[in-house]
Amino acid sequence: NEIVLKSTNLEVGLEIVMPAKVEKDGVVAIQADILASFLSNTPQEKNVTLELQENTLVVTAGMQKATIKTFAYDDFPGIPNAGDEKIDIDIEDFFDGLQSVWYSASISSIKPELSSVYVYNQGDNLMFAATGILEGPLLKGITTSAHGIHTHSVVMRTKTKTIRFIDAYHHMK
Repeated sequence: NEIVLKSTNLEVGLEIVMPAKVEKDGVVAIQADILASFLSNTPQEKNVTLELQENTLVVTAGMQKATIKTFAYDDFPGIPNAGDEKIDIDIEDFFDGLQSVWYSASISSIKPELSSVYVYNQGDNLMFAATGILEGPLLKGITTSAHGIHTHSVVMRTKTKTIRFIDAYHHMK
């Protein structure tokens, strides 16, 4: 039996697996700072009980008890699993790739999942991509019309040092 704790601020994700006595499986989302605050103010208890009761998580540690409001787990993005694959990257290629596309990422932290640089490995070639979400100095934002969606992206390949600007129309019915 084990409990899996996951946390993300949409820039960094953390997953911790701990041994636990689990009586009933379940998934719940709560504000981590509230749980951390409660647990930091409890005596050095060896056991903590987590019990889901409708839309609240009841946390008990010794004689202290907290009731924390829960959120729908599906409303939050998952934490990507990088797997066990290891990629060795030349540091200059990595920085060249980032520098070629990161200006197009939004500096807003309101929706960071929409303002990031996507990095992926394609064989011996590292790829960097970004799409303008909002209007920026070098990439236009996404626009919509009755016919579809218009996007502007930039893609960089480390192997060939190719930089492509993509002006795409996505036709919708």
